[in-house]
Amino acid sequence: MKTRIHRRTFLNGAGSALIALPMLEAMACSRSEKMASSVRDPRAAAQTRQGLGTGPQRFIVFFSPNGMIPDRWAPSGTESAFEFKVAADPTAKHVLAPLEALKQKLIVLDGVNHNSRDATGPGTNGHDLGMGHMMSAMPLLEGPGGSGEFGHLSDGSAGGISIDQEIANLIGNTTRFRSIELGNDSILDPVRQITSRMSYKKAFEAVPPENDPRAAFKTLFAGIAPSGQMMPVQLDALQLKRKSVLDKTQRDLISLMPKVSAFDRQKLEAHLNSIRELETSLALSIPPVTCQVPSVGPNTDPGPNSNYPIIGQQQMDIMALAVACDLSRVVSLQWSTGQSGTRFSWLGIQGDHHTISHAVDESMESRQQMIDIHSWYSEQFAYLLGKLGAVDEMGQSALDNSIVMWVNEQGDAQPHSPDRIPYILAGSGGGVLRPGRYVKYTDASHNDLYLALLKSFGSQLTVFGLPTVSKGALTGLS
Repeated sequence: MKTRIHRRTFLNGAGSALIALPMLEAMACSRSEKMASSVRDPRAAAQTRQGLGTGPQRFIVFFSPNGMIPDRWAPSGTESAFEFKVAADPTAKHVLAPLEALKQKLIVLDGVNHNSRDATGPGTNGHDLGMGHMMSAMPLLEGPGGSGEFGHLSDGSAGGISIDQEIANLIGNTTRFRSIELGNDSILDPVRQITSRMSYKKAFEAVPPENDPRAAFKTLFAGIAPSGQMMPVQLDALQLKRKSVLDKTQRDLISLMPKVSAFDRQKLEAHLNSIRELETSLALSIPPVTCQVPSVGPNTDPGPNSNYPIIGQQQMDIMALAVACDLSRVVSLQWSTGQSGTRFSWLGIQGDHHTISHAVDESMESRQQMIDIHSWYSEQFAYLLGKLGAVDEMGQSALDNSIVMWVNEQGDAQPHSPDRIPYILAGSGGGVLRPGRYVKYTDASHNDLYLALLKSFGSQLTVFGLPTVSKGALTGLS
């Protein structure tokens, strides 16, 4: 008698999550069951589609402040055929144009809102609300200092853990650093603290970013290698893990042999042969991957406003190097703060970013300056993606293996809107996302976006952030 076997039995195991099992007569799984299995474990589904994974999955956050101008940010066109052009005037400057060469690596999200900001609670300042909700999707909490000027909570907090730290709880225990937080002029403002912080391990436990590239370099790379030397980072652990996966898969298949028909045994034997070939290939062809730790860069003072572009580039270089050396799989870069006062003098702009953002609907000069600032941040995002794309991980890039999220604390700049927050996701997270698209939603909650990202990292959570505004994990990303 033939044994009936559910294919999902193997999809739940470490072996066949990575090695696709051939369809056998003995399998009773229906198409709907297979689809349900993919929903339950999107990482397994993606890895099954792609075959054996080639690098660790990562989450990287890139923050820029003070909102955007909607018509200069939203692409034109359809989901798969979109352009970084202004729909009403294709000749006008579009702030995402610097990302044109990387378009197929992006998912541009439109219609994702900070719906958690509609909840009643302490705090009325738009920048407090934006920064506090941006990564936690929870109402603010008031500290003993209460409210101050313009409704700022002087010593308040986000209401819970931020998305980066929640993901670090899932994937941060296998690297030297659980997570890495870098900043550029992200200095704590003692009278409006919420505007200065975006990462939280829990309420009132913010994770401060390191603003000095030299200090970050010394902390991250201490003991790895002398400056200027090559430090080989052998992927022994990854190879051992892969061998363990292959060994377990072979044992599972061999134990299955007596339980199936002669026809199925032929299929299984052929599959075993292919696994043995793969095992031989891995042993022979995987070269060691090196992370080159250069000498520390020039001693640039992070204080002066004119050094802002230099410090930002140095921090992005450190991020890419930390990724190449697999020091952490959760990394963030915070450009300035909510209510940023950066002066973009290198763009010929003398006013500060925050003041400009308040005048974009009344002043054409301010509007153009805001467009130029947004465009400059797009150039920086493109630079970071290029650095990650240059990190080879045995055939795939670190960008392909990552989910890089560009986020802002506001939507439309002047009214400090919680709607249409300008989210961009880059990379595919090892196959869990399907980039190259412009995806439009109607009133989607950002906590549901974060829930979908959490699930792509294997989380079993059913809600992230404020439950009352959640409709379940956001669809349309894969």
